[in-house]
Amino acid sequence: MPPPPSAIPKEKRASNGVINKGGDAPPGEARYTIQLASLELASQAEKMSNGLVERGFPAYFYDVKVKGKTYYRVRCGRFATKKEAEAFAEKLKKEAGVKGFVTRL
Repeated sequence: MPPPPSAIPKEKRASNGVINKGGDAPPGEARYTIQLASLELASQAEKMSNGLVERGFPAYFYDVKVKGKTYYRVRCGRFATKKEAEAFAEKLKKEAGVKGFVTRL
């Protein structure tokens, strides 16, 4: 059973009510994710995230402040190892046409 929304920090709900939590690894084991975009508008991040979720990818977005400006980072999946994340990044590139980079959680 997935954790309640309050247990998922900073993540947003998709407009269809689905929590864009993503992830193959259990929360305690997740160390890596794939960052797909850093956007200035929440609506753009939500649209991108929702599109990926509708296609079956575990996408999510959250806000971050950088030098006083808010950005919305779109990420996909949670992985225990960098190798797993890199393999999934290739899958995203091939199946969704979206390039991203592996980053630590």
